[in-house]
Amino acid sequence: MNRNKMLRSMKEDIDRLTMPFKHIEKTDTGATYVGHHLSLFDQFRLELIESTKNKNDNGPKKPAGSKPPMSEQHLEVLIFIKKTIRDLALLVCGQTARYYEETLRDILTACLRADESTIRTCYENISNIRRKLEQTLSWEIPPRKLNGQCPMCAVKHKLLVYMDNYGPIYAICGHCNSRWDREVLGILAGSLEKNMDQETP
Repeated sequence: MNRNKMLRSMKEDIDRLTMPFKHIEKTDTGATYVGHHLSLFDQFRLELIESTKNKNDNGPKKPAGSKPPMSEQHLEVLIFIKKTIRDLALLVCGQTARYYEETLRDILTACLRADESTIRTCYENISNIRRKLEQTLSWEIPPRKLNGQCPMCAVKHKLLVYMDNYGPIYAICGHCNSRWDREVLGILAGSLEKNMDQETP
C-alpha cells in the first residue's frame, strides 16, 4: 500500500474512532434503515461504565463504597489504546494531547510530513485500535482465513477477511500488511479466483 492510500485509510479509521457515523442497511422488506451511532471511542467509554456495574445485583441500593473492577477484556483494550496512542504521539509529534481524539488528529497531521516507514507504523497501529474496538463492541466478528496467496507479496494462507453482521469490512495480509477496504474487496476476490483457476489442472 502506497503513502497516499495509507494516509487515506488512516483518516477513515480516525474518523470512525473519533466522530459519530451513520450505518445504512437494507431490511428484509426492502426498506432502508439508517442508524446513527456515537464514535467508537464514545461507545467504548459507555461500555467501560457498563462493565463496572454489578449486573447480578437486583437488590436494594447499597451504601456508597468501592466500585467493582471493569472486565478484564475492557481493561486490556483500554491499556492497549493508551499505550499505542502514547507511543505513536511521541514518535511523530514529540508529545501527547489531553484527549485521544485530539492526539490522533495531531498524529495524522504530523504524518503528512513524515517518511513512508513512519506512516506505515502509524497506519498499522491505528488500524489495530479500530479492529480491537470493533471486536469489543461487537461491530465485528472474528476474522476468517482466505485461501490463496496475497496478490502483493505472493505468500499463501496469510489473508484474513474481517466482517461485521452485514458482510465483509476489509481484508488484510498478515505477512505484508497490505489492506483491501470494502470498496476494493471485489478486486481481491477476482485475483484469488484467477490464481485458483491457474492452479487447477
